[in-house]
Order: sequence, then C-alpha cells, then structure tokens
Amino acid sequence: MEKDTKTHLSVTTRTLHWTVGLLLLSLLAVGIYMTETKAYGLYGLHKSVGLIALILVIARSIWRVSNGFPRAISSQGKWLDGLAKTVHWLLLITALVMPLSGALMSWLGGHGLALFSVELVPANLDANSGKSTPINGQLAGVFASIHSLVGYLLTLGVVLHIVGAFKHHFINKDRTLIRMVFGK
Repeated sequence: MEKDTKTHLSVTTRTLHWTVGLLLLSLLAVGIYMTETKAYGLYGLHKSVGLIALILVIARSIWRVSNGFPRAISSQGKWLDGLAKTVHWLLLITALVMPLSGALMSWLGGHGLALFSVELVPANLDANSGKSTPINGQLAGVFASIHSLVGYLLTLGVVLHIVGAFKHHFINKDRTLIRMVFGK
C-alpha cells in the first residue's frame, strides 16, 4: 500500500480520515440529540453506525500506527507542534474509546448488540417480563459515564483539529488542508 510522505497523503489515509471523521461527527450529533430529546427510536441506528465506526476506527488506528502520523509541512514551533501531536493522539484514542464504551454499555446493560437488526449479541431478556435486564448494571453505568466523558473529549479534539486545519489554511497559507483533501 502507498505510504504517506511529507508532500503527499495516500488515498487510504484520506479515505479513512474523512469517513471516520464524518461518521463520528454524525454519531456525536445524533447522540446529543438523543440525550436531549429522549429520541429512543434512534438508538438502534446509533448503535449500528457506532459498530461500523468502531471497525473503521480500528482500521484507521492500525493504519496510523503502521504508517506513522503525517509529517508536518512546516514546523510551527515546539508548543504548537506539541499541541498538534497531542490533539492527534486525543482524537485517535477517543475515537477508539467512544464506540467501544458504547458497545460495552449496551451489552452490559442487557440490551445486546445488533447491526441493523442482525443480532450479534442477544439481549439479556427477563423470562417473565420479556424486558432486557442488565448483565452488570454497575459496569454498564461505568461505561455510560466513560461514553459521556469521552464524548466531550472527542468533541474538544474535533474542534481543535478543525481550528488547526483552518489555521494552516488561512494563517499559515500552507498546503496542509489541501493535502488532506486532494493528497498533494
């Protein structure tokens, strides 16, 4: 597979970046909407897309670690270079933890896991009532808290990432954003 260079980002890098980015932004938006409006009908869709995101995030993480982080076009100084590296790691870690904690929250909460109605892990149903019962309610609660906290951290990382991309484009006037869109 084609590797990234200082002047060129591979199709793999760009495809995974934009696909995972748009999926996670969509999941964050839907997650906030569901939390604020109690739109329980969206949970199945949210969880299915979240499972797809988890698979793509794992692929992206493997690619990123094996390929390395894209080299900066130019140094911005130690402080900003360090901040950029920190934000990239924050995004990578939170992008992994977010869907994983959601899946664990659902499974341990007794709701099972399904991918667009294809049952991957069955719900833990009470024999008398037919309602789902937690496998481990306390642990499900821990993962719910992690899912919520990491949602805020992921949002912060996304905002900082976008601000950094616009800084490169409009202030530095370098080709960082162009490279992520077009490769060169």
